[in-house]
Amino acid sequence: MLDSVVKQFTGGGADTIANSELHSGLDTLLGQAQPAHASGAIGDALKALGADGFAQSVQSSAQQQGPNERGQIGSTLLHAVEQGGGSSGDVLSHLGIGTQNPGAMSQGDLGALAGYVAEHHGGALANLLGGATGSGGGNAESAVLHLLGSPMVRQVGMGLAKRLL
Repeated sequence: MLDSVVKQFTGGGADTIANSELHSGLDTLLGQAQPAHASGAIGDALKALGADGFAQSVQSSAQQQGPNERGQIGSTLLHAVEQGGGSSGDVLSHLGIGTQNPGAMSQGDLGALAGYVAEHHGGALANLLGGATGSGGGNAESAVLHLLGSPMVRQVGMGLAKRLL
């Protein structure tokens, strides 16, 4: 099973993988990955997408999510700001986001926040998400990775597959 998932992500057809297969494939890879591999793949995915691409991925995903899922995304992004040495209140103010409640943030707010985090605190986000995944993961941070949008999931899957080869 793992071999077929790795081949899917590394065989050049990752762009054509259906969303349901994409997400289940990432779960399979995360279950086998060490936290350092997951963090590295997430960091590489952030670089590959760039701040604008990551912002678009998150915003598009958030548009399809309810308040609880948007809250998970927002909380994780704000946690990355703080892990990276920033102040979540200062960042929200700088971005013109009028709420401190992640669940009340719009998809546009989350997209703006995601772009900021990718640009200024990408390493902290990669460590936060990657350190919580791998070797069976399954916790809230691992679940948030799926909420960051299919482009991000695709990039992380490709990065993990290469590391597991």
